[in-house]
Amino acid sequence: MNYNKIYDISIVLDDKTINYPDDSKFYLNWRRKIINNDQVNVSELKISNHNGTHIDSPFHFIEKGKKIEDYLPDDFILNAVVAKIKNKNLITYNEIKNTEIEKGNAVLIKTCNSDYLSNAKKGFNKNHVYLSEEACDFLISKKIKLLGIDYLSVDKFGDEEYPAHYKLLSCKILILESINLRNVPEGK
Repeated sequence: MNYNKIYDISIVLDDKTINYPDDSKFYLNWRRKIINNDQVNVSELKISNHNGTHIDSPFHFIEKGKKIEDYLPDDFILNAVVAKIKNKNLITYNEIKNTEIEKGNAVLIKTCNSDYLSNAKKGFNKNHVYLSEEACDFLISKKIKLLGIDYLSVDKFGDEEYPAHYKLLSCKILILESINLRNVPEGK
């Protein structure tokens, strides 16, 4: 791979990080600090595997699905294409059908969700932009390896069927959630 520019698309993980409702919040406790005359700095972390930028592996929804520890680091180094979505409600087939997606790509979806994700004061947005089933089917047909989205879920809030999660993960497509695409341009 030839890297012209590398973007950090992770979000800051701290006590202001937006969480999915009923999920554990990020917690950091300093157990020892040099400033307090301790010999070392030592902290204790408590987090959910859904705090901040994270990957959903098939095991998240499929009992015998592949777990994150079953992947090699190289499995996460992919050519990516960023698709900018203008629809403020739904990621539709019509908006992504002309995206230059190649087999094995990571497809990163940039929506207005980025504005919510970067503003913890607004709290969790129950009306976040999510992936339609038609768009999901299209991405599966393209044989992508990873789908990233700029919010906490690819599915509509409150939809207990989790159609996008089940479809993508059953096809062994990893889901990367809570990514920061605000300064990442559209395209490859």
